[in-house]
Amino acid sequence: TAQAQIADRPLIRLDNVTLGYERHPAVHHLSGAVESGALIAVVGPNGSGKSTLLKGIIGLLKPFAGQIELNGLGRHDIAYLPQQSEIERGFPATVIDLVALGMWRRAGLFGGLATATSIEEAVAAVGLSGFEDRPIETLSGGQLQRALFARLLMQDARVILLDEPFTGLDDASAAGGASRLASTGVEMEALQVRDTDAPQHLGGLRGSAAALHGHRQYLGL
Repeated sequence: TAQAQIADRPLIRLDNVTLGYERHPAVHHLSGAVESGALIAVVGPNGSGKSTLLKGIIGLLKPFAGQIELNGLGRHDIAYLPQQSEIERGFPATVIDLVALGMWRRAGLFGGLATATSIEEAVAAVGLSGFEDRPIETLSGGQLQRALFARLLMQDARVILLDEPFTGLDDASAAGGASRLASTGVEMEALQVRDTDAPQHLGGLRGSAAALHGHRQYLGL
């Protein structure tokens, strides 16, 4: 059946993909397949195309060449945690507002009491109880990152993509975040990490790596 054929294919497939900005490639001729249940750490130096790859997968960037196939995935099935530099911190929102955005697609504007309870649980899970009414512009970098983690948990997505998820977190918070990622039960997770993140925060996660380094790029090693 068609459903069985979809189940037999990789969750995400990249076929000779080139991605970049204003005709300047950052990811060059990348091919590979990501199976359901995979945990992949994308590592490489600055400018090697790590963030660009994640943006291509979620559809923010269209490939210059090649194809990205999402097997049976809609855009709503993918949760994305961007770098903090891409967050507008001056937006007039509180921690609870930010976290609640993760429920938007599933609960709509009027999610009810069950939604409110779930939001409170997500805030507590990242150690921000008591900060619910704090404006996000007053948060430290680590507190904002934890709030973004809570929003991600609320999305209940099949695929999670995280861009430098441990930025601004101390070692204990980063280890806790890694532990929560390992226990989410989603079908696929990809983390864009700096080389310095890998040894200290990823030890408790079992998965593979996509190494991006100039024109030598590999997926699923």
